[in-house]
Amino acid sequence: MQRKNFSKDFKLQVLQELEAGKTLGQVCQEHELKQSLVCRWRREQEQSPQYAFGGRGNPSKEDTKTARLEQK
Repeated sequence: MQRKNFSKDFKLQVLQELEAGKTLGQVCQEHELKQSLVCRWRREQEQSPQYAFGGRGNPSKEDTKTARLEQK
């Protein structure tokens, strides 16, 4: 079985649903996620919001494009 990769936007959307009042069980069932995974995302977001969900050290295409434009 392969691991699923979730985008930063998707993770933030799930966390916003929790903040809006949905229960952890509801959110996990709707998106077919494990509760431990969502709890880890929430913990990452609380500990360091500016660095949460940064990826695997590779900048996104949009970040790369922005950096090139700033260089010019």
